[in-house]
Amino acid sequence: MDKNNKQYIKISYWNANSLKDKKTETLEFLMNNKIDIFLVSETKYSQNSNINIQGYNCVNKNRIADNIGGGVAIYVAKNIQYNEIAVDTKTFESVAVKVGDIILASIYNTPDSSKYKNKVPPFEPRELEKIFGLGGKVLICGDFNAKHTNWNCFRNDGQGIKLQQYLNTTDFTLEYPNRHTLFPSSGAAASTVDLTINKNSNISTLEVFNELSSDHLPVAFKIYKHNVQKIEKKLLDYKNADWSKFRNTLKKSIVITDLKSIDEIEEKITSLTHNINEAITQTIPTRIIQHTPAKLPTDIKELIKLRNKCRSNFQRTRDDFWRTVKNRLTNIVNKKILNHNNEQWNNKLSKLNVRDHSLWRMARALKDKNKKQIPVLHGTRGLIFDDSSKANAFADVFEKVHQLTLDFGSTHHDKVIKNKCREIKNRDINTKEIDFICNKEITDAVKTLKPKKAPGLDNIQNIILKNLPSKAISQLKQILHSCL
Repeated sequence: MDKNNKQYIKISYWNANSLKDKKTETLEFLMNNKIDIFLVSETKYSQNSNINIQGYNCVNKNRIADNIGGGVAIYVAKNIQYNEIAVDTKTFESVAVKVGDIILASIYNTPDSSKYKNKVPPFEPRELEKIFGLGGKVLICGDFNAKHTNWNCFRNDGQGIKLQQYLNTTDFTLEYPNRHTLFPSSGAAASTVDLTINKNSNISTLEVFNELSSDHLPVAFKIYKHNVQKIEKKLLDYKNADWSKFRNTLKKSIVITDLKSIDEIEEKITSLTHNINEAITQTIPTRIIQHTPAKLPTDIKELIKLRNKCRSNFQRTRDDFWRTVKNRLTNIVNKKILNHNNEQWNNKLSKLNVRDHSLWRMARALKDKNKKQIPVLHGTRGLIFDDSSKANAFADVFEKVHQLTLDFGSTHHDKVIKNKCREIKNRDINTKEIDFICNKEITDAVKTLKPKKAPGLDNIQNIILKNLPSKAISQLKQILHSCL
């Protein structure tokens, strides 16, 4: 079995009660538990928040309100292909992605007590149909803020009754863990409000982790028979390239012949491109891009374990002593993580210099930090998800709006142009007067190319052109001459 196509992918969801200052600890949790997709509710991001978690792509929706809160996000490991799915719900917050043949949605439903304050319409479970209607396999995960004895709560509330009544009319399965997930810091009774509603997906039992800093605990499960393809992003390793072998391999594959027609020129260009790519495959190794974030120091890890143990004691006994100790340890952990991150950042800045271009790379990364992902587009044939199709959609629109809609020509104007074209076509050209390009001119032009500039449609990097053998340069010269 392909190691990049495991039998399962691992999902976790969690009410973060603000993720902004918890991302370092969150990343440690994701790495240790090998989480592929992480669904978060109550991110409490503002429009200018840095939403990134290293090694993951993020699809998020922030609450736009005077009192910033709520917010939902989905973090997908960078080695997993996914598409953002457009979904618009009014009575709860939601965001969705499609991975393989499964729709995954992260939702947050505010408690009954805060509906009026936040001017949110009453929870309407029927709105879940907007998400369930997106595909044959759907998983909706998040903080439903709905309590019912059927899923391990000590009492029913209005939102829980509504949700149960809705589930009674469907074939969907409500998945809930066998432990409470919400332990209010006020000391109120624990409950299970972090739920999953499953439509036709084969998943494992839900597991609760006594980790992370929130009054909610994270939940995780595995999806089987998921049809999700994991990808490995590879780059050519030019530092370990055998350039001598590359030139010799390419030189043997080139055959220079006379080019007498446009078709022959096109065929020769295609052949040369193919030969270059074949030589690359045979002589330049590839390397896999791996995301290996730095782990937390041991002392911070031990403090987190102690904090989690005290929290577990508080959850079990509801004793204020353990709550106080847990809160104090949380503050200590947060300060130590902040100091650790600042130290790491200062060390990184101190090593920047102009010679190895690290300073410019950092400046570019900081400049592009708030770059936004293009959302799902509505095209002429329906929704558009992937970047390539989005680019083509923009190209179609630009082409359409820049077309001339009026006839600016005339019979006389067309006649003049046709006569001029005929005159140029029939003109005798003395090729001896043409100053043809020589190999040195091509070589000199190639030397001026910047190695790290983006390639053209043939995807041949400038560093490859700089290492072409003389026979390949001669082939280019012949193609250019034949075009004249």
